[in-house]
Amino acid sequence: MKYLILFLSIASLSVLAKAQTDVSEAEGQLVQTEAQIDTIENEVYVDTLGVGFWKKILAPTYPNPERAAAMSFVLPGSGQVYNKKFWYIKVPVIYAGYAFLINRGEVNRKLRNDFQTALVKEINGEVHEFTGMIIGTETALRINRDRLDKNFQLSYIGVVILHFVQTLEAYTTAHLLEFDMDESLTIAPTIIPSDPMGFGGSKIGVTIGLQLGR
Repeated sequence: MKYLILFLSIASLSVLAKAQTDVSEAEGQLVQTEAQIDTIENEVYVDTLGVGFWKKILAPTYPNPERAAAMSFVLPGSGQVYNKKFWYIKVPVIYAGYAFLINRGEVNRKLRNDFQTALVKEINGEVHEFTGMIIGTETALRINRDRLDKNFQLSYIGVVILHFVQTLEAYTTAHLLEFDMDESLTIAPTIIPSDPMGFGGSKIGVTIGLQLGR
């Protein structure tokens, strides 16, 4: 009887250990399967984002904010032409802004290089174009060089900002075109008379009217 009980105990422990091993293997396979599913979902999600983005740009609908933004990003002003909303004013303003910023950047770059060359010559004890002037000292040359270099960098930072602003403007205008702004909504300038007590003069304001029941 004693040996029978010992045999049954050993058999029970063996079965329990085998069951725990099977459970551990099943849990491992489940975790691996979940990881594979997550990877597949992420790949599908990323691919869907890419396809969805291009579908929005190529969609034949008008107005198309995504297409307007993409056009302006690739060729500044083209999104404004696509929107057909005061493009004949916006496009010249955009390119005038680019021209101004790039011109100022190049002017500052040239002057910065001139001051840098003069600074090197001043340190080496050589004659330069600013010799004998108030700005011809080493300290003054260094200050002016650094100032011009900062202005040069700010000019081209302005170019980048202008590029994104005109892209955002094209996108926003295309969105606004989706709203139905008909004759029921009116916006007009108005003159607000002074108060009856005579305090303060007339003021210029804006009146917004909405006609209901059309």
